[in-house]
Amino acid sequence: MKIKITLHINGIDREIEVPTHATLLSTLRGLGFHGVKFGDEQGLSGADTVLLDGKPVNAGSLLAAQAEGHKIATIEALGEHPEQGWKHTDGLHPLQKAFVMTGAIQCGYCTPAQILAAYALLKKNPNPSEAEVRAAISGVLCRCTGYLKPVQAVLQAAAVMRGEETSQQRSVKWEFGNVAPEKKTWQTVGKPEIKVDAVKLVQGKPAFAADIEKR
Repeated sequence: MKIKITLHINGIDREIEVPTHATLLSTLRGLGFHGVKFGDEQGLSGADTVLLDGKPVNAGSLLAAQAEGHKIATIEALGEHPEQGWKHTDGLHPLQKAFVMTGAIQCGYCTPAQILAAYALLKKNPNPSEAEVRAAISGVLCRCTGYLKPVQAVLQAAAVMRGEETSQQRSVKWEFGNVAPEKKTWQTVGKPEIKVDAVKLVQGKPAFAADIEKR
């Protein structure tokens, strides 16, 4: 059985017809919002995080019909170019820029969810502590980064959004000691470089096999 609903997604009302059992995750991905990722059946990974009325929720654990009447925001809403597609790559949000510049992205699968969780935090608290940042993104499981760089990115973005000057490398405490400083000895070798697909990943653009659609 299908029902007609209206979802307010990234500032736009969309009238759609969905099965009564359709999740918000499957509905959003069906509409082309590839930044919302499937992590697991129980919604434990947090990769399916979206903002519902400004609060992080697991889209895979919510029926699409339950989201009617609420404001839904996906990673595609951030930055100056929320349009979907491969060509719109400018105008990143400070959080997206910070994730790119600090090297906070590895596989990038959970990156959109981490950014959205951080975005919700900074809306409530523009000057969070490291512990508050860690708590905010703890619902998004990440097996690649160990959270050090994402935490650094969020703290850096928060400073930028407050209008403070900040360096690319921001001090973050780590229980195993401080990270050794990088030695910029060579002209090219040994210098940090931006990940080639970082901009695409922070925008939630199609980058994984699950994002490929049959046409």
